[in-house]
Amino acid sequence: MIKHISYMPNDNSIEEFKRNKEVLSELGITEIETIISDYCPEEVFKNIPIGGVHILYFPSWLDIWKGNKENIFEDFKTDEPYGIKSKEEFVNIFKEQFRLAKEYNAKYMVFHVSHVRPGDIFTLSYDYSDEEVIEATIELINTVFTEDGPPLLIENLPWPGFDLRNEELTLNFLNKINYKNKGIMMDFSHYICLNKNLNNYDEGAIYIKNELNKLPKLKSLIKGIHLNGSISKEYLSNDFNPSLKKWQGSSQIDRYQIETTHIKNIDKHDIFKSEIISEVIRDLNPEFLVYELSYSSLEDLIDRVKIQNTFLNFI
Repeated sequence: MIKHISYMPNDNSIEEFKRNKEVLSELGITEIETIISDYCPEEVFKNIPIGGVHILYFPSWLDIWKGNKENIFEDFKTDEPYGIKSKEEFVNIFKEQFRLAKEYNAKYMVFHVSHVRPGDIFTLSYDYSDEEVIEATIELINTVFTEDGPPLLIENLPWPGFDLRNEELTLNFLNKINYKNKGIMMDFSHYICLNKNLNNYDEGAIYIKNELNKLPKLKSLIKGIHLNGSISKEYLSNDFNPSLKKWQGSSQIDRYQIETTHIKNIDKHDIFKSEIISEVIRDLNPEFLVYELSYSSLEDLIDRVKIQNTFLNFI
């Protein structure tokens, strides 16, 4: 089992990794999973240990794909969401991400399969289905990933698309992807963060364990795990209508801040505080175990990994 941390580097990361190389090695972590993009200088990416490449993700992308300009303008107050001018430009962004993953000799790539309109994260009501998102994703993936490359691991999310609950839908989805080197990256926080019935992480681990037992054909396809958690019952009991109204009346910059705060309260990427989760991980026996935890610095992330390990009896 190869262990990675999920980390977004910064201008100081070369020195950060030099400074923490020994402690990371002691934890059995020699590489990171990260997004490669222009938020950080190329020199940094080339001088830090990258093992997994998380492909860029655009949460509200389906309307770009379908050319639904009415929805785009309603959600973004522009006809160029994320600065993207066309479907062709959208495809080229992903082709460049694929090229970078190969250039950096990634051991795997992570690909989000989901679509959610910004306002719908408050209502949790959607007018688009898992099937609709998946069909568009198949078209996108088969357009972009046309050459051999690292394993493409499909990640579950709590929004419409791929939520890792419907075995038949998932198998059909994977079978329609032409790219041969593929599998699943299971994100624990995404799997439980919208469950209003979970009171603690023990209940969360038992829930994951029981749900996976209903998906026997999928378990062997789970090649990686994003180890994290979120018990969000208390937050989800709130009335989000005031937040939605505030979002609707805000500038695009302020909208983004409102969305981000809301999402972080739902999907906390917290330490999974249950020893029962060890049973789930051992049963899946993934090739990659990625500590995808919230953090304020590399040192803070290392401290959180150490705490997470106290709940893992196989470490």
